[in-house]
Amino acid sequence: MALKRFLTSHLLKRCSAVKLVLLLLFGIIFSYMLAGGFHADEPKPYIHEQPTLRMHPETVVERRMLNANEDSLESLRAPTTRVAKVLDNRNAGTHRLGQDRRGMDLSANGGNVPAPARIDTALTWDKPITPDELSRQEQWSKVSSYGDSAGGYNKAPINNKFEEKVGVKAADNVSTSSHSLSHVLTATSKPSKLNYNQQQVAETEANTQQQKNKPDNKALPIQSKIKSEEKKTGPYLVKAQAKNARTTKLTREKTRQWESYDYENPNNLLQIHVDRAPEHSEGVGTPWPMPQSYLTEPSLTVVDMDNFAIVPPAESCDRVDKAVERYTRHIRSKVDLYIPDGKTLRQPSSKQRVLRVLNVKLSRPCRNKELPHEHMSEQYKLSVSGLSAELSAQEPWGVIRGLETFSQLIYYSQGYPVINTTHIKDYPRFSFRGLMLDTARHYIPIRNLKRTLDVMSYNKLNVFHWHLVDDQSFPYVSKAFPNLSKLGAYSSDQIYTPTDILNLIDYAADRAIRVIPEFDSPGHTRSWGLGYPALLTNCSADYHPFGAVNPISNFTYEFMNTFWAEVHDLFPDSTVHVGGDEINYKCWLRLKKLREFMLEKNMTSEQYDYLTLDGDKLQGYYLKHLLEVMPRDRKKIAWEEAFSAAQMWNVSMDELIINVWKGGDYEWQYTMENVIRHGYKAVLSAPWYLNYISYGKDWTKYYEQDPHSFLTYSLGADTYKDYVLGGQVCVWAEYIDETNLEATLWPRASSPAEKFWSSAAMNDWRKAETRFENHRCRMTRRGVRAQPNSGPGSCKGRMQIKPPYEANTNF
Repeated sequence: MALKRFLTSHLLKRCSAVKLVLLLLFGIIFSYMLAGGFHADEPKPYIHEQPTLRMHPETVVERRMLNANEDSLESLRAPTTRVAKVLDNRNAGTHRLGQDRRGMDLSANGGNVPAPARIDTALTWDKPITPDELSRQEQWSKVSSYGDSAGGYNKAPINNKFEEKVGVKAADNVSTSSHSLSHVLTATSKPSKLNYNQQQVAETEANTQQQKNKPDNKALPIQSKIKSEEKKTGPYLVKAQAKNARTTKLTREKTRQWESYDYENPNNLLQIHVDRAPEHSEGVGTPWPMPQSYLTEPSLTVVDMDNFAIVPPAESCDRVDKAVERYTRHIRSKVDLYIPDGKTLRQPSSKQRVLRVLNVKLSRPCRNKELPHEHMSEQYKLSVSGLSAELSAQEPWGVIRGLETFSQLIYYSQGYPVINTTHIKDYPRFSFRGLMLDTARHYIPIRNLKRTLDVMSYNKLNVFHWHLVDDQSFPYVSKAFPNLSKLGAYSSDQIYTPTDILNLIDYAADRAIRVIPEFDSPGHTRSWGLGYPALLTNCSADYHPFGAVNPISNFTYEFMNTFWAEVHDLFPDSTVHVGGDEINYKCWLRLKKLREFMLEKNMTSEQYDYLTLDGDKLQGYYLKHLLEVMPRDRKKIAWEEAFSAAQMWNVSMDELIINVWKGGDYEWQYTMENVIRHGYKAVLSAPWYLNYISYGKDWTKYYEQDPHSFLTYSLGADTYKDYVLGGQVCVWAEYIDETNLEATLWPRASSPAEKFWSSAAMNDWRKAETRFENHRCRMTRRGVRAQPNSGPGSCKGRMQIKPPYEANTNF
């Protein structure tokens, strides 16, 4: 201590400069404390460069300040409202704004939809927003912005009852842009309770007003233009257009516009508005799919539906007679007519032009029990003019297609069922227009299969690809091998007997639909092994003891020879599907006998300078020998995995058709090109897997796909078009049964159905949307559970949920 006093006294005496500096420093600190610089009981104010309103985390919306470079805005409101001023950024951190009521408007697409004012009491400036929160809010702002021309989202009108209840006027329509949004905060005339110093606010607003009232020669032209526009548009919001916006001097307070949303209600969620579907009534009287040549005139003829008759040709057959009877009953039922509420049908008078008969003509004789086939003619001509209507076709299948088109042309107008003067020449673009249905993952009753065939005829699909069996169940009842269904079906009453199948084939033929069965092998065959385990390879290490069909066993080919002979006798179509997809080669390669057989037959491939066993070659061996034991008079379709196998074993191009199913929306084009280049014919399924469910308007992506689109990539020659037989939609039933089958299929399957039938020029779904919506409503009136797939709307009229009249079964 003595040393400390000695050093301090001598230093202060000798170092006068140090003494002066210390005294000066103490003086500065003392003066600052007297000025109120430090107060332990008062928190240090947070100064933020740009204040940001705190909102509910799930309702963050875009808030972009209007730059001086953008269009200047003048906020003018009715006398009962005022503009909530946004304070200067320098003072924003020291203020707190809470419980303000704010009106807002965010009309999309140039202000076409009026948005009334809303009440907002959850906006506060109490705490700064962290960088993470700000980043999340900026991301949400991109999602929640309205008026995007690409997305097509428009803001829905809001009910004004809430505003009227609290005494807030609805805002007028405001023209805004999705690319330069103005952000305006408005509040009611009732002053809100503020949680900050009132005197400081008053001074800030006074300074702001003085700054705003200062004359500015550069801004005068803009201000005069605003005043002139105000006289024209009224006291709301005037958007001044200036060629040189940089010369406009904007005040420091920026107006903001917030989305119409009730932040106080916790039940409200930020939702994206979806446009309404087109009015289905605008598409009445137009067919789906669109005919190849369709000429219509505005002149109308009244249809006497109560007494309407379809006259069959002189030399008719059972298929034509059944179709005539079916569509006569359908037209008289008036089920297709949309009759507005409060309207009734009137009886035609003698003074009107009335159509009572449709005459049907066949240019070729038909025979009873005739079956549709791959070369059948579905073309027809339909002419409706004045008091006469005539349908002519070469074969019964054209008559059936023409009757369906005629039934779609009749619609309600001014109290009467009418039809336009119409001339149609029609034929299908593709001969193979299929629907693949899996009945093994879930059993689908026969009555539901008949309903599916009915709707297929409404959409002019002509091939029912029946995937009968799979790993999970074997519902097909085989006479030669009864244990297949006895042990492989889910239950004894979830089976398809030969009688059921023959009845379904005949039912499909009445609607010009072929039935092609699929018995998939060598994979997807575990249910086969329940009744006949010797047929499959034994993979005891797997979770299931059975693997794919044993390709080197003599019993396999003896079994297949007998089995396919039975299928040949039961299914009369000239084509069958042999499957051939998704084979697990690991099971095959686990067996020593198979490995030795593959080495003996040189089924290897070189990879990275070493030999490996090639499962594709073993599959090709099985496919080659399977086709040899199958009936020769049947064409075979196989999934695309069989393509490489067929090349390895020189399977005839005339004997095998490749079903392309991989590649999603676009990659399938390379597979199609490869298949066609090697001379094989193909059926396309890849872009139309309807069991993949997506929320929203997905029928449009199905409409944009075309089986011939790959030709424009490299081939381009018209010669190769004939190699594409057509396409088919697929429904795999892992999560589909009779309860949701129709809603999954329709009207989504109607989209590719038009692509398969109509001209290649029908490639714009926007032009087809009104007809598509009308067709969906027409199907619902026919009793089809067709889901809405074009957005919010209503079919209006009575929605009948019951079996269609064709399926004479109890549901």
